[in-house]
Amino acid sequence: INNTDEDGESTALLATAHKHEPALLFHPRIHVAWRFGILFLIFLNMPLFLYSNTNIGGSVFIQLTSSTGQSTRLPDIFQFSLTNSVQDMWDAGSVFIAVLVAVFSGGWPYGKLLLMLGCWLTPPTTL
Repeated sequence: INNTDEDGESTALLATAHKHEPALLFHPRIHVAWRFGILFLIFLNMPLFLYSNTNIGGSVFIQLTSSTGQSTRLPDIFQFSLTNSVQDMWDAGSVFIAVLVAVFSGGWPYGKLLLMLGCWLTPPTTL
């Protein structure tokens, strides 16, 4: 069946044109800087997420200030990171919240980046 739309173009031709679309990384209508820039940013984000998830995100400390304005900071009482927070929750028996935090704060960012990478590298007909 060969129908025409309002512009008089054949919808059969439009349907077949989409079958040969390349992946966004290789699409000729997207500027080369954007094509490889997005790819670069996706790969750049992975080690940044890894760095942020394994290093200290915050710490608790005491700072004493005298009436004269002299200040002394005592050593850290506790340091927070994603990995030690999940481990502390697990050790305390809060398994559900530990798994929830590990999956959505630790795993989901990587999964989302991999899904974006897959969409960027896969032709639309395969998606």
